[in-house]
Amino acid sequence: MKIDLSGKTALATGSTKGIGLAAAKGLAEAGADIILHGRNPDEVADLARTLGARGTAVQLDTAERGA
Repeated sequence: MKIDLSGKTALATGSTKGIGLAAAKGLAEAGADIILHGRNPDEVADLARTLGARGTAVQLDTAERGA
């Protein structure tokens, strides 16, 4: 089954390792623009470069309500 997410934006937390990384890559392959999040900002930035125009790196603390 082929899913087309063109024109959609997805948030992938934990996107530098494991399930989060696989999800980010799968979403990008399906055409979504991805907002990438992870604990290591350098790894997130590297992934954004790898995904090209599809990936945007953000740094935020998901444990902090005001972030």
